[in-house]
Amino acid sequence: MGEFLLNNLALVALFLASGALLIWPDISRFAGGAQSIGTLEATRLMNQAGSLVLDVREPAEFAAGHLPRARHIPLGELTRRIDEIAKFKDKPVVVTCRS
Repeated sequence: MGEFLLNNLALVALFLASGALLIWPDISRFAGGAQSIGTLEATRLMNQAGSLVLDVREPAEFAAGHLPRARHIPLGELTRRIDEIAKFKDKPVVVTCRS
Protein backbone atom coordinates (compact mmCIF):
# COMPACT_ATOMS: atom_id res chain seq x y z
CA MET A 1 0.00 0.00 0.00
CA GLY A 2 2.88 2.37 0.77
CA GLU A 3 4.29 1.75 -2.68
CA PHE A 4 0.94 2.61 -4.28
CA LEU A 5 0.79 5.89 -2.35
CA LEU A 6 4.30 6.85 -3.41
CA ASN A 7 3.70 5.93 -7.05
CA ASN A 8 0.43 7.86 -7.19
CA LEU A 9 1.27 10.91 -5.10
CA ALA A 10 -0.70 13.27 -7.38
CA LEU A 11 -3.85 11.15 -7.05
CA VAL A 12 -3.47 10.98 -3.27
CA ALA A 13 -3.03 14.75 -3.09
CA LEU A 14 -6.10 15.27 -5.27
CA PHE A 15 -8.11 12.87 -3.08
CA LEU A 16 -7.10 14.69 0.11
CA ALA A 17 -7.79 18.14 -1.37
CA SER A 18 -11.24 17.16 -2.62
CA GLY A 19 -12.09 15.64 0.75
CA ALA A 20 -11.03 18.83 2.52
CA LEU A 21 -13.18 20.94 0.18
CA LEU A 22 -16.18 18.72 0.85
CA ILE A 23 -16.00 19.14 4.62
CA TRP A 24 -14.93 22.82 4.61
CA PRO A 25 -18.52 24.22 4.91
CA ASP A 26 -19.12 22.13 8.04
CA ILE A 27 -15.81 23.19 9.57
CA SER A 28 -16.42 26.89 8.89
CA ARG A 29 -19.94 26.65 10.34
CA PHE A 30 -18.55 25.34 13.64
CA ALA A 31 -15.78 27.95 13.68
CA GLY A 32 -18.37 30.72 14.09
CA GLY A 33 -18.17 34.24 12.75
CA ALA A 34 -20.05 35.66 9.81
CA GLN A 35 -21.79 33.49 7.30
CA SER A 36 -23.62 33.93 4.04
CA ILE A 37 -27.35 33.26 4.03
CA GLY A 38 -29.96 32.88 1.34
CA THR A 39 -32.84 35.21 0.59
CA LEU A 40 -35.37 33.12 2.52
CA GLU A 41 -33.25 33.13 5.69
CA ALA A 42 -32.49 36.85 5.29
CA THR A 43 -36.20 37.65 5.01
CA ARG A 44 -36.94 35.57 8.10
CA LEU A 45 -34.23 37.35 10.08
CA MET A 46 -35.35 40.78 8.85
CA ASN A 47 -38.90 40.10 10.03
CA GLN A 48 -37.75 38.89 13.43
CA ALA A 49 -38.41 41.41 16.21
CA GLY A 50 -35.31 43.24 17.38
CA SER A 51 -33.15 42.35 14.39
CA LEU A 52 -31.01 44.83 12.50
CA VAL A 53 -30.44 45.27 8.78
CA LEU A 54 -27.13 47.07 8.37
CA ASP A 55 -26.22 48.52 4.98
CA VAL A 56 -22.49 49.29 4.73
CA ARG A 57 -22.47 50.65 1.16
CA GLU A 58 -21.42 54.16 0.20
CA PRO A 59 -24.04 56.96 0.54
CA ALA A 60 -24.72 57.22 -3.21
CA GLU A 61 -25.34 53.46 -3.46
CA PHE A 62 -27.64 53.55 -0.42
CA ALA A 63 -29.58 56.50 -1.88
CA ALA A 64 -30.09 54.59 -5.13
CA GLY A 65 -32.04 51.90 -3.24
CA HIS A 66 -31.88 49.88 -0.07
CA LEU A 67 -33.71 47.25 1.98
CA PRO A 68 -36.67 48.38 4.12
CA ARG A 69 -35.72 49.52 7.64
CA ALA A 70 -32.01 49.28 6.81
CA ARG A 71 -29.65 51.32 8.96
CA HIS A 72 -26.95 52.97 6.88
CA ILE A 73 -23.40 53.08 8.23
CA PRO A 74 -20.77 53.18 5.48
CA LEU A 75 -18.02 50.61 5.97
CA GLY A 76 -15.38 53.32 6.35
CA GLU A 77 -17.29 54.81 9.30
CA LEU A 78 -18.23 51.54 10.99
CA THR A 79 -15.46 51.51 13.61
CA ARG A 80 -16.28 55.10 14.61
CA ARG A 81 -20.03 54.47 14.81
CA ILE A 82 -20.05 50.96 16.29
CA ASP A 83 -21.75 52.25 19.47
CA GLU A 84 -24.89 52.96 17.40
CA ILE A 85 -25.44 49.24 16.88
CA ALA A 86 -24.09 47.95 20.22
CA LYS A 87 -27.61 47.20 21.49
CA PHE A 88 -27.97 44.58 18.73
CA LYS A 89 -24.99 42.47 19.85
CA ASP A 90 -27.29 39.67 21.06
CA LYS A 91 -29.73 39.97 18.14
CA PRO A 92 -29.54 38.85 14.51
CA VAL A 93 -27.74 41.36 12.28
CA VAL A 94 -28.11 41.11 8.51
CA VAL A 95 -25.30 43.02 6.81
CA THR A 96 -25.68 43.98 3.19
CA CYS A 97 -23.18 45.52 0.81
CA ARG A 98 -22.60 45.89 -2.91
CA SER A 99 -20.56 42.73 -3.33
